[in-house]
Amino acid sequence: MACVPTPLRSPSRVKEYTDTKTEPVPAKGHTLTAVEAVPATCETAGVKAHWKCSVCGKLFSDAEGKTETTLEKLTIPATGHAYGEPVWKWNDDFTATATFTCGNDTSHVETVNATVTNEVTTAATCKADGVCTYTAKVTFEGRTTPIPRRRPCPPPAMPMAPRCGSGTMISPPLPPSLAAMMIPM
Repeated sequence: MACVPTPLRSPSRVKEYTDTKTEPVPAKGHTLTAVEAVPATCETAGVKAHWKCSVCGKLFSDAEGKTETTLEKLTIPATGHAYGEPVWKWNDDFTATATFTCGNDTSHVETVNATVTNEVTTAATCKADGVCTYTAKVTFEGRTTPIPRRRPCPPPAMPMAPRCGSGTMISPPLPPSLAAMMIPM
């Protein structure tokens, strides 16, 4: 009979053996780089000066790398705008604008068209002109700011004006150039 070799071990019975050896690796220590402060602006948050480790990426509030911090703790909130009182501009057509300049950054300027109303504050008499008060009003950042402006009343838009005290209508005087062309009746 022929000899058939039998496996010494079956694959399910094979055992693997391992061994490990550890060796301490000295800590590198933090390699810190200073990060300059970024001031907050009206619209953008800033960041306090701090140090960042190029090895582990952590942030520190001290140059020795002993006081760990976070970006949230280093953030300086945006200041927001500090608009003061408006500068008014009246136009010849009785329209007006209000210009607001931010006290934190004078390059931040907002100009708002005003709503203008008017009222006769002093009625015209036979001998004295009247006064109309025009009031411009704007709403900006939740504040309503009115400003009055006094002007003489505009002339009435009627071709004939009543004569003082008579109740009869008279024509306004003609300019001398037209009066010279008139033929007396």
